[in-house]
Amino acid sequence: MCNNYIYFSLKRIKFSFFKKTILNTIFIFDEDDDVLDNTVFFEFNDDTSIGIYINGANPIITNNRINEFDDFSLYSSYDELIEKKCSDVSELYIDRINVIFHSEYNELLGFYLFDTKANIYCYIIFLQDQLVFKQNKISEDLINPIQENLIQYHNSNFLIYEISLDNLDWKKINFL
Repeated sequence: MCNNYIYFSLKRIKFSFFKKTILNTIFIFDEDDDVLDNTVFFEFNDDTSIGIYINGANPIITNNRINEFDDFSLYSSYDELIEKKCSDVSELYIDRINVIFHSEYNELLGFYLFDTKANIYCYIIFLQDQLVFKQNKISEDLINPIQENLIQYHNSNFLIYEISLDNLDWKKINFL
């Protein structure tokens, strides 16, 4: 089906997000009140949280909050880090996930988290040292965020995997 990198990435994403409800999205700010654009955290309804950090080709995912255990070593660059909840992001029950990989490299480019009943989704796109996060209504045009943010891959093929309540195992799909 896929190589070990993709297999373990899909396993981690499924374990971290699938069939969970995101209650809050948290961004990290430094001592100058500037947002760290390479880090985002999610709080879930089961009192757990997930943090995502990108600084290079592939993201790091942790179960620890920034002030519990600094898995991303951010305190080596900042004196103070402040968590701020994003007020304009809706609660999201994740019943479908699409994950996008580059077809020629072991590179996770981004993923979509869907709440199909509420007709909303959020996406996270990884840009080497920055991540793009946005929540939207579900539409047919899911590729636009990828094309807009990853212009260096404009003519590239992607590997897309999907899991949903209808199919509890990852399957390779083509929606691009």
